[in-house]
Amino acid sequence: MSDQSATTNDLSPSYPPTPHILRDLGIVFEMQALDCRASLEVVPHLCSNVSGVRAGTLGMLIDVAAGAYATRAVAPNWVATCDMVVNQFAAPHAGVIAACPRLLRHGKSTIVVEVDVTSESQPDGLIGMGTVTFSILESRSEFQRTDPSEDSMRSEFAVEGSGLVQPVLDRIGASVVDECAGEVELALSPYVGNTLGALQGGVLTMLLDYSAECAGRSVGERDWVTHDLIVHFLSLGKAGPLRSHARILKTSSHGAKLRVEVHDKGKDNRLVSVATADVGPAPA
Repeated sequence: MSDQSATTNDLSPSYPPTPHILRDLGIVFEMQALDCRASLEVVPHLCSNVSGVRAGTLGMLIDVAAGAYATRAVAPNWVATCDMVVNQFAAPHAGVIAACPRLLRHGKSTIVVEVDVTSESQPDGLIGMGTVTFSILESRSEFQRTDPSEDSMRSEFAVEGSGLVQPVLDRIGASVVDECAGEVELALSPYVGNTLGALQGGVLTMLLDYSAECAGRSVGERDWVTHDLIVHFLSLGKAGPLRSHARILKTSSHGAKLRVEVHDKGKDNRLVSVATADVGPAPA
């Protein structure tokens, strides 16, 4: 979700618009009380050029599932994403992957949600995990104050004409400026926006993933990919374009660890997010 801001009053129940990345990913959302499942089908356009589904796509699914769970758990209050950890163990090339959240901690000011990501194509099922920490906020709009129904629900984001027709990084508009420095630029548009008109949190995770991959490959092997991310959401990317920059912290023959920053160039280069990323040989 990643809706961190002192101004949280522009929400619309019509979100997401058409077209939108969430619709093109074909995410299916199912919930009954606090039992939640968000899923999508892995297609070639969600995979890297050397492996299967990207860590950033797992981050998107984790963000959606954990955010929906946390929102319902704290109702009638609201949440803002603080931190997210993404660990990827396998990278399937096809099949349905699903994110299932569960509560780790519900305090007065924070809620922590853990998410298992599974794949029908993997023998043991589990391909990744995520942990997301949210701040609990007072609701500031009628939409936020709406008490989520306890009834079961199933929602499909895809509509007629939805679906990726090009690689997901091209579709969101990620453009490499300097591969060695992990500089990737992304324009802000409704297609990648959240409920506040800022950059959607899952898309930000995709940008961080790609930035780390570019910089990691420049000092390592061309088949390295990002497989772990620790993301800190610091402010909203509300103006754009957003630009990433990666710094190598450690390298070995097995991979690299990097620090990645994302700044909002249209907002006096405001720091939006920092992350640490592990890049190396692609998960099986």
